[in-house]
Amino acid sequence: MPSNTIHIPSNQSYNGLIHSETFYRKQQQPRSHAVGTASQTFTKIPGLTVPFYHTQPLLYKIRFEGVCWTSHSEVTWIFLRIMVDDFVLYDDKLLPNVDTRYLVIKGATVNSDIDLMNGGHWRFTVPASVSCSKTDFIYLNAGLHMIDVGVRGEQKLPVNVVWDTLSIELVQFDRNVNIGLIPINVTLPNSSG
Repeated sequence: MPSNTIHIPSNQSYNGLIHSETFYRKQQQPRSHAVGTASQTFTKIPGLTVPFYHTQPLLYKIRFEGVCWTSHSEVTWIFLRIMVDDFVLYDDKLLPNVDTRYLVIKGATVNSDIDLMNGGHWRFTVPASVSCSKTDFIYLNAGLHMIDVGVRGEQKLPVNVVWDTLSIELVQFDRNVNIGLIPINVTLPNSSG
């Protein structure tokens, strides 16, 4: 277990619904990351990895905020995704970070088909600096989990991701409460299309 792992204790229910709620925030170090090569897989933004260990299922509410910029006038795409234990999060699915991950989603023919889903993508056609963010949530079973932000580009023109902040809210619910989600086991990702 990494030495910087955040241990989340189990709490007893006091209101019948939420046992506990905690918040964590991490800023990107170093403050800039250049995405300069075309890739079909995501690379982790350095300095944003946050490990958690817990013995009860927890709802993770994850928000990434930063700035994406390029100095080029040619068409350039950038994609951002939340990653959990090296899997890429798409709604309630965790897909392997491989160049054929689109095959898991019915009707997808290329990775861009799924990487365009639910935000987290930007298309540049002129030099620009824009706010870029991605919000997602996942209900994870007990264990050690690594939260990251993955980024990939489709052209060889550099796009910079700078001044980023990763915010994570963890909520532990009473086991008898139906919140509309089932905890996911990351080692057996939900990959039905």
